[in-house]
Amino acid sequence: MLQLTKRGGKGVKVGYIRTKKESPNPKIVNKFHEIGVDRIILDVIDINNPEQFRETLTLTISEMTKKDVLVVDSLDDLGDNVREVIDKFILIEEKDVGIRLLSTEEDGEEYDIENNWRLHQRLRKQLLEVLKWVENKKNSEYRIKTAKAIQYMKAQRGSGRPKKYSRFAEDPEDRKKYFEVVEALKADIPIKRISEQVGLARNTIYTIKEELEREEKDLEE
Repeated sequence: MLQLTKRGGKGVKVGYIRTKKESPNPKIVNKFHEIGVDRIILDVIDINNPEQFRETLTLTISEMTKKDVLVVDSLDDLGDNVREVIDKFILIEEKDVGIRLLSTEEDGEEYDIENNWRLHQRLRKQLLEVLKWVENKKNSEYRIKTAKAIQYMKAQRGSGRPKKYSRFAEDPEDRKKYFEVVEALKADIPIKRISEQVGLARNTIYTIKEELEREEKDLEE
């Protein structure tokens, strides 16, 4: 539990660092101290449990109250893809918590969220709308490309036996794993991590990635 005392009626600053190392980037820690962060949450990611950080961060935001400020280095700390970042922003919006991104600030810049809360609320809402638009646009383009790819693959497939892992795989579980890999690739998740999550060999995932790239190239020609 955070249980931090408000400073003169103002919210508290909670710094969140997502890292794979026990020792976080000292530059970020020093910046947190410079701007008066009240507590630092260090979330060391366990490669064997990649979902862990999402639970830690969600709990951190859930325990914050109105006008508290979550401080992170960049949007990458909020999630691995646009959907995850949007989910965190929705929670931030519901809690009316501030969000401060160090990567968008210039050295020596005065950044006073607390005394410009209404402006911050508007900017926060606008950023959330932009993120939603990006996700919808990406999903729409993906659906169009997928529909074209299906038509293309049907034309190319003929009567041959479908591959083990493809959108035409005979086994429903194989098809499910294929689409899990496609979604993970779309979210730019590393091949090694996809292999661990889905349970397929990295060579298989590389093959699927190469096939998708060829399909996309053929559709664009």
